[in-house]
Amino acid sequence: MFPAKAQNKLFWRSSCFIITFLVCIASYTVRADFKMPSPHFTPHEVVAIQLAALKVNDVPKPDYGIQQTWIFAHPDNKRITGPIQRFSTMIKDTNYQVLLNHIESSIEVVSNDYQQALFNIRIFLQNGDVYGCRWKVARVNDGVYTGSWMTIGVSPPIPIGSGV
Repeated sequence: MFPAKAQNKLFWRSSCFIITFLVCIASYTVRADFKMPSPHFTPHEVVAIQLAALKVNDVPKPDYGIQQTWIFAHPDNKRITGPIQRFSTMIKDTNYQVLLNHIESSIEVVSNDYQQALFNIRIFLQNGDVYGCRWKVARVNDGVYTGSWMTIGVSPPIPIGSGV
């Protein structure tokens, strides 16, 4: 048998290891449900991933769509929009809110070269309104996501029609 002091020390070490292990597993699980930037995604796929997430913003958890969109924000874009909390507020409190929980969207290529791509986006809402915006993606030139296409900017959506 170990002395009481040694048993106590062993208990705390093993407890810390178990807790650290569980936190790592939980962190991995939370990140695993998001798609991450990769050079394997085309510019069109990057925009489609973000629009699909915004379409069901609160599924599987609150603001999932906003978080997924933030993950694909180009580092230069993040310097302008600020941290995720500020980005989330910007989406919810401006013209961008029409992107949340829309019923359908369409993506049309305007231009696409090796470094940048520009798309016309149509957003269809449940009330029949249709909004349009421009979505620009660019390749990342350095850092963790080198070679990946990420969103450099989205123009504020404006009304372009109504289905009613």
